[in-house]
Amino acid sequence: VIWKRVSNDPAFARHVFLKLGSSYRFQDSFFAELGEQQCAEAYVLLQQLFPPGNDPQHASGQAHFVGPFESLAHLRDGIVPQIVNRGTPASVDAMRWIVCQLPKLNWLSFRLRDAEQMMRTRTWSPLSSRDVFRLTDSRNRLLVQSANDLCEILIGALRKYEAELH
Repeated sequence: VIWKRVSNDPAFARHVFLKLGSSYRFQDSFFAELGEQQCAEAYVLLQQLFPPGNDPQHASGQAHFVGPFESLAHLRDGIVPQIVNRGTPASVDAMRWIVCQLPKLNWLSFRLRDAEQMMRTRTWSPLSSRDVFRLTDSRNRLLVQSANDLCEILIGALRKYEAELH
């Protein structure tokens, strides 16, 4: 209910986020309850309402008061790493959606690649020794480990089919 109002009313959204920024210090657990797409939508909205070009600037090494705008910048900038680090297919979809929504932010495509790599790392499962032995015992089975392997197999199959046609 709140998200519907926040996403449809920019003035209300600014008010809500500034209130959050002045009251809370954001940490990773803030995102735990949100799904990947919800995080993506929050990121796009925060990019639109509080673009990085408007972030407060402070001299390096000098103490300063962290206000709501700086807290929101921290929140906004922490969303993409949270999505990427989940390593799920949904996180890759969410990053693709963000890239489409914010095409001017070229660096997001690199974070999409990171999300894809993280998903592959987290979802990959090696062959069992039984599967390896089954593959090596049969001459009809081929192990494909790369795109080049697959390309060679497809070319070989097409040449064999071509010979049969002639």
